[in-house]
Amino acid sequence: MPVGLFTQCALIPSYYLTGKTPSIDWGDVTMHLLGKMIHSLAIAEIRNRLGNRCVEGVEVMYTYNAWTMRGKPDLDCGNYYLEFKTIMGRVTKARLFHDLIQAGFYSAAGNKNTYVLYLVLNDSVLRNIVPIEVIPEVGYPVIYAFKLWVKAVEGGDIGALVAKTTSCKVCRFRNICIMRTKNPHEVLLPGKELLDNYLDYVKHEVSKAGVKVIG
Repeated sequence: MPVGLFTQCALIPSYYLTGKTPSIDWGDVTMHLLGKMIHSLAIAEIRNRLGNRCVEGVEVMYTYNAWTMRGKPDLDCGNYYLEFKTIMGRVTKARLFHDLIQAGFYSAAGNKNTYVLYLVLNDSVLRNIVPIEVIPEVGYPVIYAFKLWVKAVEGGDIGALVAKTTSCKVCRFRNICIMRTKNPHEVLLPGKELLDNYLDYVKHEVSKAGVKVIG
């Protein structure tokens, strides 16, 4: 189970069976590809600066009852992880929350801090980089939610999630995704106060870089 998929889509394990027609916004696809390009350039630049201290492709895993949640932070730098995220002049609170708990999973499962580096774009140009420190405690609610999900699957309450997506913005099922209307805090109740405080911290830091937080 990829952690990015779990934190985005765990509430809709049967959306393939809805019978609704998915849609694609090609403008979103274009911006997604631009973000991926800048993302790759940023990783290459950081690796050049830090030399052999940081490596790509290291997988972080957490196993419970033979089920494994896994993910790959962009760079493993020994004592910490680095995760790059591309955002425009405006971003949703739900997007920031998802980034936060994904990075939190890396910290909790790997037992070391994760630093999210927000690459702020304006008119398709990189204008700023906003660093956010994420401690392991932020990821504990993700671990807790994963355990609940495993118990539900094993108990036959929900079906196992088998779909794979890379981004909410270009997901073909975005028009039927209940995560777009449901507050993510309703899913991750344990540690809510810490998550709220961290979300306020993230919103404050990105707003200083000229990013408007909506939703």
